[in-house]
Amino acid sequence: MEIEQLKEVKSANLDDNTFVEGDFNVVNFNPPMLSGNQIIKGLGGKYLDQVTKTTVFNTTSGTYTNVTDLTITKNISKRRVLLTFSGDIKSNADDQQVYLTFDIDGTSQGDLIVAMTKWTTASILSFPVHMSFATSLLTGSHTFKVQMKVDAGTGSMCNYGKAVFSIIELAD
Repeated sequence: MEIEQLKEVKSANLDDNTFVEGDFNVVNFNPPMLSGNQIIKGLGGKYLDQVTKTTVFNTTSGTYTNVTDLTITKNISKRRVLLTFSGDIKSNADDQQVYLTFDIDGTSQGDLIVAMTKWTTASILSFPVHMSFATSLLTGSHTFKVQMKVDAGTGSMCNYGKAVFSIIELAD
């Protein structure tokens, strides 16, 4: 991008929710809640919905479990959607992994994030994670969920902050 174009974009008085078409995209990975049907120009689509979780979620399950408060049911008018999740995760078991995925209409999308979040008993840390997943669906109503599982011990989410799950329709 040319310097003059960059100056022009900087002078456009953009806020945290604005995406700009072209090579220069303004992205905030911890955005405030978006308003309904806000146009996402850089993605050629529109925002559909977003939910925020602020309470700790724990699981000891070795199979994917729905994370409470991170479910969205929405009517899709375009075929392509982008799912995004940002939050923190940890495990209380040494050398064990925490897994995250999206579930769409009862079908898991596989291990999208695999994170070893604790190496020794002296350090119990929560790590920030972000995952995105784009897919094509038939138009109509769909249910989207964030799911989590662990190898052993207890995995937890939202230990030091919030988790945000969003759905954006993309242009066909």
